[in-house]
Amino acid sequence: MINLIKNKKKEFLILVLFITLTLVLFVKNKEDVQKERFHNEINISSYKSITCSYPQVMSTYYINNKILHQLPKSESNPIIFTFSNFKDNESASLSYIDSTQEITTVPMVKLLDNNDKIIFLDGDGENYFSTHTVFKKTGVSVYTKSVDLLGFPSGTLSMGNCKGY
Repeated sequence: MINLIKNKKKEFLILVLFITLTLVLFVKNKEDVQKERFHNEINISSYKSITCSYPQVMSTYYINNKILHQLPKSESNPIIFTFSNFKDNESASLSYIDSTQEITTVPMVKLLDNNDKIIFLDGDGENYFSTHTVFKKTGVSVYTKSVDLLGFPSGTLSMGNCKGY
């Protein structure tokens, strides 16, 4: 066997290199988690009301001098946001249903509205602050929330799909 390796040193090195590259490129770290969901693009540019659904939320927390990142299982009751009256920034509102299944309505501010996206903000920044970026041409949105309760900061991030009404 050793004589075979000596005689075919070049081929053996290529084989070892190929196996190493395969392991590096195709074997994922066991801590990595990836989930995917199919989305049909829908142009929501002309709608007066937009509803977005978020079945998966990633979270991060700071507690006991540690930063924790968490990707829990998908929600059985996804978070649903409805953006209403956003053409008139004075009466714009955000209604949402979270895992408690209670409907909450809060005021929001439209920060940007152009051909590509709308960005909404809600919260006073004292306890929480949320951003909602809705991409009009694809019907995809990104939701972020920063919370500070009793000096323990946390954050959430999610990408969802939207429909217009």
